[in-house]
Amino acid sequence: MVMDVNFMTFRDNIFDNIVDTFGLEFNLDPVKGLKEMKRVLKKGGKIYFINSGYWNDPSRMIQLKSNYSVFHYGRWVDRNWNEII
Repeated sequence: MVMDVNFMTFRDNIFDNIVDTFGLEFNLDPVKGLKEMKRVLKKGGKIYFINSGYWNDPSRMIQLKSNYSVFHYGRWVDRNWNEII
C-alpha cells in the first residue's frame, strides 16, 4: 500500500511495530507523521527510525548542505530529531 504517513487510513492501534527508513527527513510536517504513527501503533509497540540527520552538528557545511538538499531533493538534513521525537 502507498499512502501519506500524515494521513493514514489504517484503524487505530493496529501495528505491533513501525519502521521508518529515511521517510521523516523528507516530510514537510514530521510531527504530524509521528502522531499518525503513534495513532496506528498498538500499546507497548515500538517505532524504529533510520535517519541521516546531523544530530546537533552546528557546522556551516551542514547548513549549506541542508539548503541544497531541501531545494533539490525536499530533504531536511539539519532537523533536530532529539527535539522532534
